[in-house]
Amino acid sequence: MTENEKRLRKNKQRRESRVRNREWENERKRLEYKKNAVEIRSKRKEYRAKNKKKIKEYGESLKSRILSWKKGARRRGIKWDINEDILLSLPMTCYYSKRKLTLKSNFLNTVSLDRINNKKGYVKGNVCFCMTVVNNAKSTMSKTQYINLANDIAKNNKQP
Repeated sequence: MTENEKRLRKNKQRRESRVRNREWENERKRLEYKKNAVEIRSKRKEYRAKNKKKIKEYGESLKSRILSWKKGARRRGIKWDINEDILLSLPMTCYYSKRKLTLKSNFLNTVSLDRINNKKGYVKGNVCFCMTVVNNAKSTMSKTQYINLANDIAKNNKQP
């Protein structure tokens, strides 16, 4: 067996060991939670009641949005290669409509992170802030396709 094969075998064993340890730790936590579920739920409920304002403020922070977007990208298998500084440098206006954005949820102008080119990941130069409703409408269209569609809708729905 060559040195390289030995090294690869050892690395594989380490990975397998980490996976087993993680599985064991998760099982231990699950059993602990099951044993103390009522007490844990009670403490969580008490914490939420005491810290409503703090929880709401965190939910409406850019940091919480970034964590959510990053988690969503990982879940969908999309490359995430941007840091918080890049996102903080982006203007808080919709890339498509130029409207001012808010971090509060359930508003027409709630901020969303869009990939300009959907074939690329969340990388520098390919992300922008836009309104959530615009991002949902755009879906997987390119910027040109989306703008053409929006122009067609506007042209065919002019007010008298």
